[in-house]
Amino acid sequence: MDPFSRLTGARSEDALVRYVIAECRKGRLLADVLKDPYVTNRADRTTLQRLMDHPELVSALGDGAVDTIRARIAAL
Repeated sequence: MDPFSRLTGARSEDALVRYVIAECRKGRLLADVLKDPYVTNRADRTTLQRLMDHPELVSALGDGAVDTIRARIAAL
């Protein structure tokens, strides 16, 4: 395994977190933002689960919104 792939993945996830937070701060619903091509082209189910555990995202959006999406992801 390439030792840099982990870093690149982390950077990609950080970019997704920033995108999701920015879009939600514009007033969009988290569920709608997660359907954006920017997100769907970069995140599979496992990545989405990790994003919902990202401290910065949970802090910015609140536990309630994140818990709802966690439940939807688990139901997939």
